[in-house]
Amino acid sequence: KLELLRAEYAFFQQDVRKAARMYDSSIYHAGAHGFIHEQALACERAAIFSSDLGNYVTAAEYLSRSHDLYLKWGAKHKAD
Repeated sequence: KLELLRAEYAFFQQDVRKAARMYDSSIYHAGAHGFIHEQALACERAAIFSSDLGNYVTAAEYLSRSHDLYLKWGAKHKAD
């Protein structure tokens, strides 16, 4: 959770490199510890971040991963 907050803060501060590192770190650590819902949220937020930067292919990849993770977690309505 802390990495995701750091990513969001870096995004807010327009520190693109740090935000990208923190989103990836958040995704990795949530997955490594089995927190599927947090990993899904981090992927969703990373998709929004990437889209805002104009990186639409990367955003689509993050969003697809987020969708799959939400389904895995059982949050069908969120995934839809």
